Amino acid sequence: MLYEIGGTNCCVDISTVYAYTFSTNSWSTVASQPIGQSRPATGVIDGKIYVAGGHGDSNGTLRNILQVYDPVANTWSTKASMSTVREAPVGAVVGGLFYVIGGGIDAAGNAVTSVEVYDPVANTWTTKASMATGRAHAAVAVVAGRIYVIGGSSGSTYYSSVEVYDPATNLWTVAPSMSVARGYARAATVDGVIYVFGGYTASGELDSVEAFTPP
Repeated sequence: MLYEIGGTNCCVDISTVYAYTFSTNSWSTVASQPIGQSRPATGVIDGKIYVAGGHGDSNGTLRNILQVYDPVANTWSTKASMSTVREAPVGAVVGGLFYVIGGGIDAAGNAVTSVEVYDPVANTWTTKASMATGRAHAAVAVVAGRIYVIGGSSGSTYYSSVEVYDPATNLWTVAPSMSVARGYARAATVDGVIYVFGGYTASGELDSVEAFTPP
């Protein structure tokens, strides 16, 4: 199934959750979030969906909460919060751990470089090495156990640069930049190739697609 979680409608965050069933080509509602989250980071570990950060009311209050959805039980639970409130971070899962990277920390969208990783067994967060560039609204992909954080923005500045995190060494490196600076893009990985779709830049919305094959 495909789950649609969070979002906003006229500045009020939505707690309703929708599930899409491929076999019947239909949508249904499942258990709502206890607290609505817009622009959170997400990840899946052992069949459960982890939703961290975001913002959540008409005042744009930023979140550091972590809520977890169990599709089998159709229930939500609240876990340990991050140390940093942030909206529009990226989330990635490597080795059974949930990495939350970057994100905006104020109304102007200024972004942080910080990285926190959640251990679902211990229910604890740990701080890891920071990125070189603070970025929110980035795209993210995982290839061969490494996390690619692609583009994004901080304030009114958009980035084409790509940073790569290796959880095994806790080190960041730089990958080739995209040809276009973009935030709000989405990425997908197919056969080891990262595809980045659309997004937004200072001049408006983008329909272009770029592909990168990691070494």
